[in-house]
Amino acid sequence: MDGISGGFKLRDGVNRTQVDNLVVGGIVTAFQVSGFDTDVVQNNINIDDEGQFYKCAGQAFQGGSTTANNQFYSPTDAGFNPACDERGNCTTLECWQQLGYDTGSTYSNTITKEQILNLARTRLGMA
Repeated sequence: MDGISGGFKLRDGVNRTQVDNLVVGGIVTAFQVSGFDTDVVQNNINIDDEGQFYKCAGQAFQGGSTTANNQFYSPTDAGFNPACDERGNCTTLECWQQLGYDTGSTYSNTITKEQILNLARTRLGMA
């Protein structure tokens, strides 16, 4: 996604909630610190050319956190790459879901710029 980038870094704290966001061109969530596993990441729309929707440092994000009902899009068909290798080296959403993450979430390699703009308008209440 040329010229657009964003995402969230969850470092310190507990009970962080990331719900109903549109993240374009960036890692939806970077889990940075172990021991803070009470986060909620759900109902987000995530678009990234590299398919790297999550990133985990060390043993962060090891359970207790809820990820569900997210929509993931990789227009370049890079696949689903959570970059959390210690979770089983998953490279597909199906593998990630078998580990108990992102129940009800979907992945697609098909989305147009017009669809992205429409999603943004809807999230901003402009549609």
